[in-house]
Amino acid sequence: MTVYIVGHIDITDPETYAGYEEGFREIFQRYDGEFLAVDDDSLMLEGDKGHTRTVIVRFPDRAGALAWFQSEAYQELAAIRWRASTAQISLIEGIEHEGTK
Repeated sequence: MTVYIVGHIDITDPETYAGYEEGFREIFQRYDGEFLAVDDDSLMLEGDKGHTRTVIVRFPDRAGALAWFQSEAYQELAAIRWRASTAQISLIEGIEHEGTK
């Protein structure tokens, strides 16, 4: 089943964060991830907006998403993100629609 990862990221050091962005796509694509949205100016309809960027990505299944997130290559890259931002990252199961498996 398709899964989504939603990230609410507060970038505190854009220069350092740029190093994370430079290496992200290559590792991400190894695991069949797909970008759905990246927004640095999202409109918060309810609640407090405690972040500067919202990211939504999709993976074919939970195993692939976790393999990417837990991979040594991504964890090494994520260390750059941790120095340059704070984040809330969620894995969300997709909904099966009638006629799909």
